[in-house]
Amino acid sequence: MVDIETTGLDPSHSAIIQIAAIRFSYDTQEIGPAFVGCLEIPSNRFWDEGTRSWWVDDKWDVLEPIMKAARNPAEVWQEFAQWCHQTSPALTDNRLWAKPISFEWPFLQSYGRQFDTPLPFHYRNAVDLNSFTRGMQNAPGQKPIDYQFDIPFTGTVHNALDDVGHQIKTALMARHLINAG
Repeated sequence: MVDIETTGLDPSHSAIIQIAAIRFSYDTQEIGPAFVGCLEIPSNRFWDEGTRSWWVDDKWDVLEPIMKAARNPAEVWQEFAQWCHQTSPALTDNRLWAKPISFEWPFLQSYGRQFDTPLPFHYRNAVDLNSFTRGMQNAPGQKPIDYQFDIPFTGTVHNALDDVGHQIKTALMARHLINAG
């Protein structure tokens, strides 16, 4: 499961300022190692002013430690790619989960191109958590549940590592409800 925090919504010029990932198995419910990195803004990327205002005005307590911990983005990206390969050497079956995949995937792809490191995931193995949980809501015999709000959040919203942990809880709760049904 991967989550990113960014300087805007456009992956062609907005920057990733934090990336986090936790390896987990949907089948066994095993939760493995985590990765978190804070990235400096590359010179060819910049803040969307609306996003900067939102971070500074509403989420400064989250943004400040991210910015203080920021490191060279090429180095952090390489560490992320290496972490992915080390935690899952059989990448042919590796899945990239994100909420939503339509946001994370283009940013990850853009950074992979910029830093000449291909994504450690195949596009056919991308799983959108939003679509997945909506599908679970419509499963026969399942009680409707709002996975985003009915599962208690632990930590700080918009801290990528805490967001990833919540997203994994969401995926595994959906699994539990299917198996219990």
